[in-house]
Amino acid sequence: MYAFGPARPSDVAEAVGMDRSSTSTLIRKMRTLGLLDASPAPGDGRSIIVELSAEGRERVAAALEERGREFYARTRDWSTDDLARLVELLGRLTPTGDRQA
Repeated sequence: MYAFGPARPSDVAEAVGMDRSSTSTLIRKMRTLGLLDASPAPGDGRSIIVELSAEGRERVAAALEERGREFYARTRDWSTDDLARLVELLGRLTPTGDRQA
């Protein structure tokens, strides 16, 4: 949700590779915790659009910041060659539009 913004639960399920039932359960729990907001989908009274709440955005931002600090702490003594190799290997894991699976 942080990466692609407001979406229908079915789109969220597809984006993260979860089935719709599991996604619905997760969305319900996140709404209960105040991490997601929901509103009616435009033009479809049966569907909703979910998005991170202010609290959800703050918590994701804090988690990303902490991960960034941890990543830096683990790699700050690495050589430029080691970092370049890491970037190369991570690039192989990241799908791009011009690469075939």
